[in-house]
Amino acid sequence: MLTSLAFAMFVLERFEDVIALGLESVKVDLSIGGRFQIAKTLSNVGQAFARLGDLSRGLSFLRRAREAHERYADQDSRADTLLSTAGILIEAGDVDAAHTLAGDAGALVAVTGSVYDLVNERIIRACLARLAGDAQTAIAYALEARQTAEAQGLMSFHIYATAVEAAARVDAGEEPHRRPARPHGVRRDRDVRRLGVRGRGPRALLRGDPTRLAQHRRRRLPARGRSRPEDRRAHP
Repeated sequence: MLTSLAFAMFVLERFEDVIALGLESVKVDLSIGGRFQIAKTLSNVGQAFARLGDLSRGLSFLRRAREAHERYADQDSRADTLLSTAGILIEAGDVDAAHTLAGDAGALVAVTGSVYDLVNERIIRACLARLAGDAQTAIAYALEARQTAEAQGLMSFHIYATAVEAAARVDAGEEPHRRPARPHGVRRDRDVRRLGVRGRGPRALLRGDPTRLAQHRRRRLPARGRSRPEDRRAHP
């Protein structure tokens, strides 16, 4: 219950409440010998601290989340925890550590076959390639992420991958052409803001910051003519 409420607070961007509820949830779980979703909850707390600008504490809680995955043999969302950490490490300037975690996540994705984690991992790798000055590799990763996200209906991932790809193409010296077509179901700029990029201008997206859409990018494109349920891979 507390875990689900904490996630709801994350969607509402009430990060202080995410932290308070998440820590209380972990305390209750440990007191009753529960181990379910402790790693996820710690990951959410870490991401909340990062969203508040406290990268050091955010990384500390994400490290505890990775330890909880190991201690309790909890494989659920383990790749997502690694990739969330990699994104914050990029923001903190520790690119080498981000590379290591992206590689670990990639190995997990190869085993699990998770399309969601694959798209996430490709976006992180595109951001890392941009930081290394390898625009063509960044384009390749972002293009794969965009096409896969579009095919699977992962709307916010599609928007984000499109932005990273566009930035990488500018890095490569390509002349900007017409504005890329919006994915089906996104009709106006305000639709884009409503889908999880509110408060993040285009320049912020083009920098390829992979941490700011962490809790919003799991939403899916609506199917033509009917509604499609949200991707329930998001943290509860």
